[in-house]
Amino acid sequence: MRRSMKRHIQGVFGILKIQFSLFWDILVFYECLFKNRWHGHHLILYFIYYFFLYIIFYFSIFIQHYFCYYIFAFHLTIIHAAFGDVGSHFRNGDPCAFGFSPLIISIIRRKGKSHRDQRNSVIEKKGGKGVAMVRFVVVAAIVAYSSFASGEAKGARKIAPGRNGFYRARTSSSIRADRPSAVNCTWSAFEQPLDHFNGGESKRTYQQRICSYDGYFDDESRSSSSRAPIFFYVGNEAPVEEYVNNTGLMWTLAPKFKALLVFAEHRYFGKSMPQLKGEPNCLSYCSSQQALADYAVYAQWLKKKYGDRPIITFGGSYGGMLSSWARMKYPSQFAGAIAASAPIFGFPDTNPPLDGAFRAITRAASAEGGAAKGCDDHFLAAWPLISAIGSDSKGRESLKDALGLCRAPKSLSEVGQIIDFYQGAWFNVAEGDYPFASTYISYAVGNVDIPLPPWPMRVACEKLTSSGLPVTISGSKKNVKFTVGVNNHDVVSVDWNRTSMISSDYSDALNFLSLGLKEAVGVWSNITKEKECYDPFLGDESIAKATSPLFPERISSDNVCTGSTIPGGVAAGWGVLVCNEGLNLVNYLVKGIGNDMYWPPNVERDFSREAVVAASATPCASQYAAEGLFGVPETLDAFAKWDTTYYGGLNGPRDSSNIIFSNGLLDPWSTAGVTYNVSDTVQAVVLPFGGHHLDLFFPDENDPKGAIAARKVQERAIESWVKGYAYV
Repeated sequence: MRRSMKRHIQGVFGILKIQFSLFWDILVFYECLFKNRWHGHHLILYFIYYFFLYIIFYFSIFIQHYFCYYIFAFHLTIIHAAFGDVGSHFRNGDPCAFGFSPLIISIIRRKGKSHRDQRNSVIEKKGGKGVAMVRFVVVAAIVAYSSFASGEAKGARKIAPGRNGFYRARTSSSIRADRPSAVNCTWSAFEQPLDHFNGGESKRTYQQRICSYDGYFDDESRSSSSRAPIFFYVGNEAPVEEYVNNTGLMWTLAPKFKALLVFAEHRYFGKSMPQLKGEPNCLSYCSSQQALADYAVYAQWLKKKYGDRPIITFGGSYGGMLSSWARMKYPSQFAGAIAASAPIFGFPDTNPPLDGAFRAITRAASAEGGAAKGCDDHFLAAWPLISAIGSDSKGRESLKDALGLCRAPKSLSEVGQIIDFYQGAWFNVAEGDYPFASTYISYAVGNVDIPLPPWPMRVACEKLTSSGLPVTISGSKKNVKFTVGVNNHDVVSVDWNRTSMISSDYSDALNFLSLGLKEAVGVWSNITKEKECYDPFLGDESIAKATSPLFPERISSDNVCTGSTIPGGVAAGWGVLVCNEGLNLVNYLVKGIGNDMYWPPNVERDFSREAVVAASATPCASQYAAEGLFGVPETLDAFAKWDTTYYGGLNGPRDSSNIIFSNGLLDPWSTAGVTYNVSDTVQAVVLPFGGHHLDLFFPDENDPKGAIAARKVQERAIESWVKGYAYV
């Protein structure tokens, strides 16, 4: 009787453990699948786990318990290798990385006959077999659903997760479950000298964060006779996972070339931050020259580890500049470079148009750039209308409702702030003018993990031009002397930076601003859809006053840093880098002079180019000294003399080889890029409908022809560089 009661209790507890295990699994699947934190391959492995566990569950009835230990240990090893370090995931509170249920514990702890008796009791007497079968069917159904939903049923490539991945990627609609991302990385830290130059004056080092992926780099590729290359992303001014997640060109070309993928983080960004506190002149080592030396040193280490083989650099924006410069300055380490949207011709002495960025933005908002016809004129008309209507208190009050402001402007100065606010959106929208929804720009610039819509400038233009009120501009836009009309009657005249009201009836103009401009700017400025009104006013000057003085407790007479972080977040090192080397790109210093959709002009009619560039110099040392940080120059070198000399200016690409530059003409930075073939081996690809380094992203079914063609050019170039590589 006592034994029967014991077996009965064991059976009940066995069923309860199975039921609890099922409850655990439901929670894990909800968290990991339905919150989009799992890729399809995670579910496949989870399915394999349960299939294997199912076999152990039943065969353990007929075999000794110690054999189960061996089987389970082997199984645990396989899953551990696939999912990475178990302990680190549990410490990070991430059940999705290792979703084992408590049923494992019950299997491990069972012993001998009591183990078989308990299992027999559960299965034969209490219906446990049916529960287990239900679990098996449910898991299989969820796996099938996941494969279909993620696109794997259509043959999407499966990428294994990294072996020791600790990075939990941000949830983002731009990071699709069927695409590789930072969760696939094998992360490591590489010790770099803080100072590669000056005879090693500083003995300090820092840990550079590296993502690598060797899923395509098989045993044959690793052999000394293999020509399999290494694809090397030279990180730029953000945490490197942003480039891991978005540089689809590397991921899509790697299988063909059986390439090892490497993404190196830029010093002073993300988690590759040197120790600042206690280091003399701690900011002085933040420069593109030191970063390139980091990449060259790591490239040399890779060649020692994997043998001499071609290393191809990839990069976009500042990363594109670094990619091309890596090939120019370290040709023995890097066999070729893909440099997308790289504004290396943006320095003053390379003579870019000072209003070039705003010309490109205007093209993006025109029919030539694929937007609604007349959109650029609608933008141009809006600014003088706002200025003229806001010239008196009555008009300023009317602007509040028309533009969706939280309050009416109190002065002409605040009317100017409204214009600056409404104009400020379009640089970002043009950069992110991609044919697919993307968070790349909205997250990088606005720190908002919500995607811009596909072709966001076209979306904004559709809103701007759909007010039903025709807008006209007559006169000379080129000379900035024109008249703006709304609904077939003239409202305001413009002469350079001055306006005059022609009609006291501006109700149609207000309707145009309300129905058109207010809705258009929401594409960027209300991307969250949560703002009820806009507050473009700069606010209390006391905020600036509180941060501008040098606080006595932070000042160090010997320039030893007392601060521990650079204020401004993980990308705050950009300001330091710009100051240190005078990385002054000038193709956006001037606007509104007759070549774009902006008004008023921010210079006089007879402005001097040299004076405008000189005025762009900003103080450097004082703003960082206030934080107890030292090592930057007193002021920015506005003319970028050092960078122009070091990288060769216009002659830099001419004296190099094996570089492909690409630029999208919708991108503001394209006017500072290389848009012509420099030589037979330094070539340029132009994307007529391309935003900021569109060609580096994963291919999309809506890609314009220019992006598809650019990737083919880049693929052929890499193929020729690999074949032509002179092995040592």
